[in-house]
Parts: sequence; C-alpha cells; structure tokens
Amino acid sequence: MDDKTLKIGVITEKPADYLSIDDLLYGQRHFVRDGQTYKEVTKEPASPVRTLKDRNYSLYDTDSFTRYVEQYGNADTGIIFYTSSGLTMFLDEKNRVEQVTHHLTLSLEMRTFLSESGVRKEFSQKDLLKAIETFPEVVGDIDDLLPRLKLLQMSKVVDFESDIDPHNHTFIYKEKAGDQTTKLPKSIILTLPYFEGSENILEIAVDFEVEMPTSENAKPVFTLSNAKADRTKKEALEREIETIKERLSGWNFMQGSF
Repeated sequence: MDDKTLKIGVITEKPADYLSIDDLLYGQRHFVRDGQTYKEVTKEPASPVRTLKDRNYSLYDTDSFTRYVEQYGNADTGIIFYTSSGLTMFLDEKNRVEQVTHHLTLSLEMRTFLSESGVRKEFSQKDLLKAIETFPEVVGDIDDLLPRLKLLQMSKVVDFESDIDPHNHTFIYKEKAGDQTTKLPKSIILTLPYFEGSENILEIAVDFEVEMPTSENAKPVFTLSNAKADRTKKEALEREIETIKERLSGWNFMQGSF
C-alpha cells in the first residue's frame, strides 16, 4: 500500500480490508489487514489525549470539592451526579472515566453525639460529660445542663422518676444535709454541621433518655436519639446540594447514580 491509497488523516480510496476506529484514549486510528491480523498505519505513533492513569479523586468536604471543580472542571462538557451519600463530577460526560467524588460523611460532632448512624448513641456519665465539654457549642442550655449532670451522684440515688415532669427526669439522692433533688431534661437541642466540612448548621431536637442501674455495681446509661433522623438527613442533603449549586452555577446536576 502507498500514499495514493491511504493518506494520513485523509482517505482517498479505502481498501476493502481497511479499518478505522475512534479510540477514547488516542483519538482516530487506522488499520489494514496484514495476513491474519491488522497492522496499524496511523501516521504518527498513537499518543494518549489524556494520561493513562485515570484521575479518580476522593474529597471529603464541600469547599475542597467546589474549588477543584472550579479550577479543573468544565461545565460545558462535565456533569455532576449526586445521591444521599455523595457527589461525583465527571470531567467529560461523553467519556466518564476521570472523576472526582465528594463523599458526604457525617461530621465529627454528629458522630460524637449520635454515632456513625446519626440516629442514636449511648453514653456512660463520664463519656457524656466528656462529649459535652469537648463540644460545648453544640449542646443547648449547657450552662444549666452541665452542672446538673456533674453534681448528680448516681451512687447515692435512692429514687428516680421519669413521668412526674413531662419535660425533665427527676433524681432524688441522699446527702448529709438531707435528701436532694435534681432534674435533667428529656430532650436537648444540638446545633451542629450534619456533614463534615459543611458550612450549613442544623438544629436537631434529640431525645435524652436515662436508664437507671438495676444492680449495685451497674452504671446508669444515658442515650441521645433522633426520632426524625431520616428527615434530618434529607434536610441536610438538600441544604448541602443547594450550597454547592450556588457555588457551581452553570453546572448540570443530576440526582441519581451512574
């Protein structure tokens, strides 16, 4: 075969055994039969139009994700998918190979007070005090709650009544000066970011339960639980996606998996 039959980039007369493909990595390539196989006759050695090592990055906060998309993404060719667990930006919708994923993980504050599930967590008295003292800005009415929790001498409790007051747990315990009474609320407000690195702050009303020990050596158990966990997650996701859309105006957002 000579240049009269096959010119580089311009086919003047295609032979019967000619093959052309559009390679997603290398662009257009040309082949002709050579015995039992095909021989490539592309003019220059094929060179990738992108690096062979795919860029599949994982990011863990909204600011990092939006800054990356702003710097390297292209709203005309790219696309962003999102679900309740995260967002993925493809640099090129037609060739979904290179991607950047923002994993929506629960914030440290959420995990501290409501566990990895964001629904419920049990504490000893010591661990609950530590959580509150670590994140004092999260717990509502902390100036009232913390002293009551610290002064409560569980080893001296002689009576516990949960139904007398619809808003508080009542504890009665003996002291040298006589019987003492203290109260702990049955619900508290947590003010915190739902997702790690989020600028959106939610107020979550959680149930505060107390399980008294049933034996002499047992310890009381304190439980925080969010009965509206699904609604809370939905609200947090909507607010986070709205924040990202505002920062990445012009991008096509698709709710769903890929």
